[in-house]
Amino acid sequence: MKPAPPMSKLMSLTLGEWNLVVQAALLTWMTGMLLHLLSLKQLRRVAIAMASPFSRINRRRPVPADRIAWAVAAMARRSLFGATCLTKAIAGHAVFRSYGYKTELRVGGKQVNGAFEAHAWLEHNGNVLLGGPRSVINEYTPFPNVDESTL
Repeated sequence: MKPAPPMSKLMSLTLGEWNLVVQAALLTWMTGMLLHLLSLKQLRRVAIAMASPFSRINRRRPVPADRIAWAVAAMARRSLFGATCLTKAIAGHAVFRSYGYKTELRVGGKQVNGAFEAHAWLEHNGNVLLGGPRSVINEYTPFPNVDESTL
């Protein structure tokens, strides 16, 4: 059996899933665009503010964390402005927050052939939601938590 074309997958989504996909698309695309214009602190605040109108609806309809992560990752792959790990983590943080999840935006770094590389990911209760499997995350030395008190 061959996979369903993308349009038929979209047409099979429920109203709640459409809400999630639209919110994930909006936040991922806007975060990607604004990433180069705003500081991390400003960008995080803008993303949370953009997600807040969805909160009233979202908190009445519980959605599993893996479904929210799927929507953010899927919309990031289709982003008009590119989607870095930081884009996905910030947008994901705002979407998860609108559904009542408390997530931690994490950033870490490592040296590769003398060059510095950074990576961002999103955690909830110690579990990685966005940003790769734990085996990839473990390659990075985490910086202090990036939370409301530091931003």
